[in-house]
Amino acid sequence: MPAYYIESSAWLKRYKSEIGSEVVNELLAGRTADEIFVTSHLSVLEVSTVAARLLKGRAITPSQYERMVGTFARDLSTHGVVILPLFHTLVQESMELLPQYPLRTGS
Repeated sequence: MPAYYIESSAWLKRYKSEIGSEVVNELLAGRTADEIFVTSHLSVLEVSTVAARLLKGRAITPSQYERMVGTFARDLSTHGVVILPLFHTLVQESMELLPQYPLRTGS
């Protein structure tokens, strides 16, 4: 059973036309019964943050913001996306690794 992790920049390609948008759209449209789509709470937060920044910067209108956020929520539900939780222990372990390793967030 194939599982596809869809991170925030891939989700955003679904809502803003850019290079790679067609790949994300085809992946979601062509999902088969044995495929699983996965994302994380961090991706949900990042997509919502980008939408809010676009609205605040007046790059999108309030109605476009509502459509973007609403479509994202519907996509998560419609495609049965499994949302992986972000546990405190994961954050704590990451914080402990930062002095030794140049970790990045999943953006």
